[in-house]
Amino acid sequence: MRSLFFFFTAASLLSGSGNLFAQSCNLSTLQGSYAGTVAGHTPNGAPVAYQAIAHFDGSGGFSLSGFTYVANGTVIVNDATATGGTYTVNRDCSGSIQITSDGQTFKFAILITGPDLSQFQMLETDGSATTSGNAVKQEQGKQGQ
Repeated sequence: MRSLFFFFTAASLLSGSGNLFAQSCNLSTLQGSYAGTVAGHTPNGAPVAYQAIAHFDGSGGFSLSGFTYVANGTVIVNDATATGGTYTVNRDCSGSIQITSDGQTFKFAILITGPDLSQFQMLETDGSATTSGNAVKQEQGKQGQ
């Protein structure tokens, strides 16, 4: 129990947003484009990594562009798009995302964090791999700065 308390206290201080529970989230919290990467390993220990730009509609749906999936050094999917993704957001800023690309369904638990709730942490939950990563909101008109 102490470890859990310490984790939430540390997360609150490191997030720069004060009290971790002061923010309230909903589906519209995720709206716009987020660039993200995740990395980890498969159950047999092979390394895997994904990257994509996720486009959230603010209503529980999203799509991907620039999706690349690498397993054990081999590109499995390169610069693909995917539509029909769904997501949930709980009031405490936790939630989930799910999307299918090239016949494989990817599921992640998420925690929305950061300044102005502009990023989220991901942990894969579909059983195909143990990965984690983050995504950061992309601001229009700020590319290259």
